[in-house]
Amino acid sequence: MQSVGRCHSFEQLRRRANRPYFLSGAAAFLSLLALLSLPESGIASETAPPPIFTTNPPPAPATPPEPLPPNDPSTGFFGDVSKQEERNAEETEKRLTRARMAFLFGYYDLAKELWLPLAYDGNPKAEANIGWMYQTGKGVDRDLKKAYEWYLKAAKQGHDIAQNNLGVMYENGWGVKQNMKRALYWYRESASIGYGYAQYNLGKTLLDGKGIETDPKEAAYWLGLAATQGVDEAKGVLIDKSKWGNAAAEHQVASTKPQPKQQPVKEVLREEWILSQPPDSYTLQLISSKSEAIVTNYMATQSVPDPSAYYKSKVLGEEWYSVIYGVFPTFDAAQNYLSLLPKGVLKYKPWARRYSDVQQLIRAPVE
Repeated sequence: MQSVGRCHSFEQLRRRANRPYFLSGAAAFLSLLALLSLPESGIASETAPPPIFTTNPPPAPATPPEPLPPNDPSTGFFGDVSKQEERNAEETEKRLTRARMAFLFGYYDLAKELWLPLAYDGNPKAEANIGWMYQTGKGVDRDLKKAYEWYLKAAKQGHDIAQNNLGVMYENGWGVKQNMKRALYWYRESASIGYGYAQYNLGKTLLDGKGIETDPKEAAYWLGLAATQGVDEAKGVLIDKSKWGNAAAEHQVASTKPQPKQQPVKEVLREEWILSQPPDSYTLQLISSKSEAIVTNYMATQSVPDPSAYYKSKVLGEEWYSVIYGVFPTFDAAQNYLSLLPKGVLKYKPWARRYSDVQQLIRAPVE
């Protein structure tokens, strides 16, 4: 009989001894996983922890973040955006001044380097100066055609010196076909802004009648304005009595006599009315714009007196709208009435012109 306590062979004992080793290793691994799943406190949490990675990110908060205060240091990198345009304008003026000084002292390459980028950006002062460089051949090869092109860009933006120089180009046929009609147009544009040399050129052109009808009285007016601005050439022409007869004296006498106000006409008139006026009479041009809306708004808000009218003309391929006021028998009568206009109207420097000029602009564009 076998005894109660069974006897095992050596091989059986070896296998039994090895079994707890593998069991204890598996138990240790499971215990480690259990410990890792516990919270830091070592106490099991009643709810499962949120997953670390999710398929869809959580939605953004409904309320936007509060704006930073104006002086917050974190906005320093961007600067004060509200003053950026002002700083840009200041930098542009500094650049223009440096270029002008460089040009005056003969550093033409530096002047061109400073002016040219501004000119390409459409700055009228820089455009006019580049035009002058090409006209004089300083810093660049002399090229009157390029000078004309740069002057035209600046003149269309209302630059008075460029407008005058463009008139000179047209009068002499420099870089463009000679055209006294265009020359007179640009002289008037510049003179009406107040540029003294344009006033002289306009007065001299009206006096000499080069390709246009002479008008000594209007010529005396523009030459007188130029003389008061120190244009010596204008003073010399006014002193030369042989060119005037009694025109200058009549101009001085008439300017001291106030003219009666025009009879009002309670309506806004257009081209048909303008074309019906005597060609030799005069009117006051009050404002010009490329926008018809600006012109009509001006007439409605600036207390423009009657009889007033506005007309459309075409100059160098662009449409313009201009407001005129009154019918005056002489240039002096129109000019003397300026002091009676409302201050809001005087803001844009109105000027006297002959009806025949206005009628010509309506009938035929300036090409």
